[in-house]
Amino acid sequence: LKAANAVVRHNVNRKEKNLWSAKGDGEPISVYQGLDPEDEAGYVVRQIQEHIQNGGAYQDCAVLYRANAQSRIVEETLIASAIPYRMVGGLTFYDRREIKDTFAYLRALINPKDEISLLRIINNPKRSIGSSTLTKLLNAAHNNEFTLIQMMEHPEDAGLTGAAARAVQDFYSLMMKLHLAQYEGYTVTEYVSEVLHRTGYREQYAISKSEDHESRLQNLDELLRVTRSFDRRKHGSVADFLAEVSILSSLDREQDKEENAVTLMTLHASKGLEFPVVFLLGVEEGILPHERSVQDEQGVEEERNLMYVGMTRAMQQLYVSYCTERSTQGQAELNEPSRFLAEIPEQFIVRGEFTYEVDENWQAGDLLVHRTWGQGVIVEISGSGADTVLHVMFHPKIGEKDVPIRFVKRPSVQ
Repeated sequence: LKAANAVVRHNVNRKEKNLWSAKGDGEPISVYQGLDPEDEAGYVVRQIQEHIQNGGAYQDCAVLYRANAQSRIVEETLIASAIPYRMVGGLTFYDRREIKDTFAYLRALINPKDEISLLRIINNPKRSIGSSTLTKLLNAAHNNEFTLIQMMEHPEDAGLTGAAARAVQDFYSLMMKLHLAQYEGYTVTEYVSEVLHRTGYREQYAISKSEDHESRLQNLDELLRVTRSFDRRKHGSVADFLAEVSILSSLDREQDKEENAVTLMTLHASKGLEFPVVFLLGVEEGILPHERSVQDEQGVEEERNLMYVGMTRAMQQLYVSYCTERSTQGQAELNEPSRFLAEIPEQFIVRGEFTYEVDENWQAGDLLVHRTWGQGVIVEISGSGADTVLHVMFHPKIGEKDVPIRFVKRPSVQ
């Protein structure tokens, strides 16, 4: 509370108040400098596991973040570590509308007979294909034992003329071109990027200035992080990718049913709640404070209030983390720690950071240790130098993972 009060005191437009607790000073705040979101998520898991080993419960812990897109890597790391979690005030990553829309495009493109997926995206974004046009197409298709996509090739046979017929033909042409493009040697990442671009799906959010649309763009960028990981690990098809994701999304839904579970939520959703142990992620310039807020002092003060909210959710222990490197639209960005961290008096902080030294002399078959997933064996190596990525087989419950070389070390006894 002393630390939180010290931070929010920097807000000029605030009525002075000073929260206090009868519990005494408590534990110092743990501030962790991670390499990237994977390392940050691994840090969260290690602290949760330590909390459980010391007699705590999963439900004691809450993970808070500024943007919804930050949850994806945390969700997958928790799943891989068999830690139950639940999402509060929002949807799990694979249940978010823009992710489900993208998957509907992909399913309709690899299987044009998939009417459910086709109907989800036919007018998304808007293409002037209204409900009456769709009704005519569906009736004609079913009466003639055609699929919906087959009927679209000749909309005049469904009684469509003029602008309605042209809109349907344009959509049919787009889908057929994209359907054939999957056989042109694209990686899954390249193909998904092409679909999002040529359909105009990403653009409808990019041209908007609303925070909701910006959040959807961030989730689409995060989806491309998922596809890049898949491309490095498996070099598989779009169908292979969808099959892998369906397993993860079903695990998401199973996790959400647990009562004794770690809570995941945005800072906005956390107002009024308290937890014994709180993790506050992504305390970086551009995230907290958000890049849109730093243009004026009022915006920064609103973000500082969010920082204050996050800090005061913790009843016993607060963990604050930030990353040195975070990827945006496929480009790695070097981030500065949030200005709000500098406003916390140093006597209230215990600092930690990633400590493994990079060992570049790895070979396929070598044993290694990952701080979250434990011991594994190297199957394949790609890249070079500090950018080397190891394809590793871990315990069967965890499976195969792509791991940057800087996240692993050699076991003490091989």
